[in-house]
Amino acid sequence: MKTQAHFSKIREIIIAQLENAEKDVLVAVAWLTDRALFDSLVSCQRRGVAVMLAVLDDCINRQSSIAWERLTALGGQLHWLPEGTARAGSLHHKFCLIDNDTVINGSFNWTYRASSADENIIVIQGDAACAEQFHQAFLHLLDKHGHDTVPVEIDRTKLLSRLTVIAKLLELEDYDELPAQASKLNHARSISEIADLILCLNQSDWASARNQVNALLARGIAVTVYVDPMIEQYRWQVRLLGIQVLAMEAELADMHRQIHLFDYEQEQAIGELIRLYLDAKRRYLHQLHQKTGGDEARREADAADDTFRQYEEARAERADEPVPVKLDSHQQAEIKNLYRKLAMQCHPDRVQEEDKERAKVLFQQMQAAYQNNDLTGLQEVQRKIEQGLGPADDVAIPDQANHLRRRLTELQKTLANLTQQLTAVSQSATWQTLTTQADWSAWFAQQAGHLKTEIERYQHTLDEFQPKSETFA
Repeated sequence: MKTQAHFSKIREIIIAQLENAEKDVLVAVAWLTDRALFDSLVSCQRRGVAVMLAVLDDCINRQSSIAWERLTALGGQLHWLPEGTARAGSLHHKFCLIDNDTVINGSFNWTYRASSADENIIVIQGDAACAEQFHQAFLHLLDKHGHDTVPVEIDRTKLLSRLTVIAKLLELEDYDELPAQASKLNHARSISEIADLILCLNQSDWASARNQVNALLARGIAVTVYVDPMIEQYRWQVRLLGIQVLAMEAELADMHRQIHLFDYEQEQAIGELIRLYLDAKRRYLHQLHQKTGGDEARREADAADDTFRQYEEARAERADEPVPVKLDSHQQAEIKNLYRKLAMQCHPDRVQEEDKERAKVLFQQMQAAYQNNDLTGLQEVQRKIEQGLGPADDVAIPDQANHLRRRLTELQKTLANLTQQLTAVSQSATWQTLTTQADWSAWFAQQAGHLKTEIERYQHTLDEFQPKSETFA
């Protein structure tokens, strides 16, 4: 499974995902006024990808410049959903499901205005259970407003026969025959175990597929037990928010990694010059205070002392840190993708209770390796995870309504906190510098020249004040 949070160029990311669609696209958005996004849906339908679009039937959509008939003329389905009343809320979804595999969800409305606002999306790929939840949410949305949705009846006897055939093909290692058999299971994707089996077969994960199908045959396909729909809705929200938390944590970890690399290179390039500059400044301010007096001058001199001391202490602490590994652009992309993948696999909140302690250790090792650009170290963590520690996405999801609501509240607070952290980091001076300076070496060289000039200016003034000035501790 792959998960990525995006906070910029969202329109382009959605269009890129739609261009890769092969079978079908389901879109439920309150407002769609961005012609580029609509054109991308039309292009999907034109090349044979079945498009189903649900939008709000209000003046914003009706009076937009979108030529809706372009989609329906090609065979696409357009569903106008009524505005809410005092007893029923309006459509407020903003999600897209591609090939029943890729989920795009977030705050982003498909409008021109949204592209210039602070918005976000999460792109989730390879999570069959999550994709099916969005599929069912789309069908429920249409059914709720009286649009035709025809549920497929599952013949469980025939389904068991099909699973027996797949089990035999896996036993005989007739793998070439399995894709065709997997496609004949699509009508039963609403059963989460079947959705997982289809994913294993499509990814050629024969060992997992064999375990999955044998487990299904051992117990049979149980008749679906009624579950309170609110519990299912809460579980879906908990699962989705959990994925969003992991994606935002990964985004924050990557920002901290880049800042760590920038700080290291800055220390190597101009660390000593910064120390000399701060030292010259504090000595100048003390001389100025001795000459002019005054409480304000004393406060400035003391503050400069504190800054100099804190800088030296920080340098001393960093001296023992591992040296970050130099990676080329290809390796940088590889380590970023691998970290996100492993974070989904070994996060302590996503494993069985008996695996939590080991998961904590592995997660700490993973973070340390990522912080220092250590691709080899991260690959070693991956090998340890593959030795038996794996994700168990639903293990930590409660099954009672009150527990689910409590978990939702916790996740919402976590998301709000992560959003604040992301905003704070993105607005920090270091982040602004490293993201706006394409050539760090050139920027450090420029800063070196500026620091040398300032050091010379302070020293010249010190010489004028007191040619043989004492050194202040």
